[in-house]
Formats: sequence, C-alpha cells, structure tokens
Amino acid sequence: METNRVNSQETPVQQDSISDAQKLAASLGDADLNKRRDAAYKLATMGKDALPALDALIAQLDDRDEQVWMQSVTAIGKIGTGAEKAIEPLCNTFADRSVQKRYRAAWAIGQIGANALPILGERLSDSSAAQRGGAIQALGWMKDNAKPVTELLTPLLEDDSVNIRRMAVNSLGKLGPIAHPSLAFALSDNDPQVKSNAVRVLGRANTLPPPLLESMTQLTRDEDPAG
Repeated sequence: METNRVNSQETPVQQDSISDAQKLAASLGDADLNKRRDAAYKLATMGKDALPALDALIAQLDDRDEQVWMQSVTAIGKIGTGAEKAIEPLCNTFADRSVQKRYRAAWAIGQIGANALPILGERLSDSSAAQRGGAIQALGWMKDNAKPVTELLTPLLEDDSVNIRRMAVNSLGKLGPIAHPSLAFALSDNDPQVKSNAVRVLGRANTLPPPLLESMTQLTRDEDPAG
C-alpha cells in the first residue's frame, strides 16, 4: 500500500513537467521575442523534462535571435540521449560562420551520446572541411564512449589536412587513457602544433608506459635549444 501511495504522488509531478514543457514549446513559436527568449531559457533549465518540447526546440535552430538559439541548443543538449532527432539539424550548424554556434552545436551533439556516432562517422568523410571539423569537435565531448570515438578519430592522424590532424589530437586529448596510443603516434607528426598538443595531453597523464614516456622525453630533449 505504501508503494502505491508513493507512485500516486510522483505521477502528477511528471505530468506537470510534461504540461510545462508543452506550454513552453508553444511559446517558442510566439512572434513576441521576449516570450521566445523566456521559453527557451526555462526549457534549458529543465534537463530531460524538456523532451516534450524537442520538436519546437529543433525548429528554433532557425531562429535569428542568438539568445533564443543558444538557449534552445542548451536545452537540447541537456535532454541528452532522448534528443537523437536533433543530431542532423545540429550538424547543419557546423557550416555556420559563428565559432560560438559551431562550438555549442558540437557540445550538444556530444551530450546526446552514442546515438550520434553513425552520423558523425559519416560527417568525418564529408567533402566539407566545416562538416569534418564539427564532427571531430563533437566527438571530443563523448568521453563516455571513448573506445568507439578513438577508433573514429585515430585514422584522421594521417589526414592530408594539418588542421584536421590538429583537431583530431585535441579531441583525442579529451578521451582519457584509451586514446594515449593514438596520441603517441601523433608525436611523430611533422607539424609542431600537432606534436606539442600531443605532448601536452600526455604530460597530464598520471602514468604512461615506459616506451611512451621515453619517446616524450626524447622529443622534449630534441626540441630544447639548450640540450
């Protein structure tokens, strides 16, 4: 009987959250900018409870107001795995001129998690450098899926584009020990920034295999003018 009483108390709270999200979703389409801003802000504070407003939030990715856009993307990211429908629309932002928008879209996709991996994998081989770069950045936010992400990023360390290699190292550096062998490979890159980024990340590791530690030591010694 006690269990039934607890459940009967929890259900209205859940229904209230759904109702609130639906009301805010309706406000997102209002012509009044302040109402749209207020609705987007409130949805961004609701976490997974904002899921009923997902379609409306995706629609606001076309909103010209930066505040509405940013809060809508934040709300999508905080919904997390349930926001799979938003992956493709968010990827379209990778071509935006705004660095901040590209960064925020990548973050949101990273919060959606493993469901984004197939689409991001496709974008890595896109003809557009912007799409490839955005996908790499998004993968860097997916530490909870470090193994498959590392497998996607590692081949990019041999890419012809130095910018792609630099971005790949940066994202690999966020994934933890599982990416260390890939970063060790980057130590032999002919681009100083790729190498220095790899050294910086590996240098923060608590423990490294002796051969890798020796490679880093030798690299540092070779680049030391006083050596």
